[in-house]
Amino acid sequence: MSVRLVILCILLLPLAATSFRLRCANCTSQSLACNHTFMSCPQGDVCGSDFSYDDLGRGYSLSGTRQCINPSVCNITSSESIQRTHSIRVFSCCYTDYCTPSTDRILQMINNTSPNGLVCPTCSSLLSNWCYTSETVQCKGEENMCFFLTIITKVVGRRAKVQVFRGCTIKSVCDQGNFTYEKGDTVHQETMVCNKAR
Repeated sequence: MSVRLVILCILLLPLAATSFRLRCANCTSQSLACNHTFMSCPQGDVCGSDFSYDDLGRGYSLSGTRQCINPSVCNITSSESIQRTHSIRVFSCCYTDYCTPSTDRILQMINNTSPNGLVCPTCSSLLSNWCYTSETVQCKGEENMCFFLTIITKVVGRRAKVQVFRGCTIKSVCDQGNFTYEKGDTVHQETMVCNKAR
């Protein structure tokens, strides 16, 4: 699953509200098909799909949900190659009762996962704020940017947790920039540096 969009999904979970509008599918699936019931959405939410494709080097998995989502995430797409893993995540939306968001974008990206001739340095560390290696990863599909991502999670009274990742991604992920999220006694910070893959 995409490193950056895990947190983005948490930040933009449906907001509670007292009045309801759209009725949308509500289900979880291991394929693009989804046997669903329907739910009433909080005011301002739309019908959305969130599908993830993950290839860990030993075969791939596909998972997804359909539910009410905040429209801020509509059409957000991520693709990342880190070491031996490749992950894609796509949010799509529709805007009428009982509608089904399109799966065209996730299918397009899944069908375009071959190496594209570009490479980036790749490494990861769950224990420090730096990783360096001569290892490279082949960028896949639309990936044309190299990234270095630092994730710092601070909880009051505990030692800060630092994770770093380096690999290939698409430009729209780099364009999200840096952000800080605070909730209760937890502060989450992400810093991303990107450059063009070669």
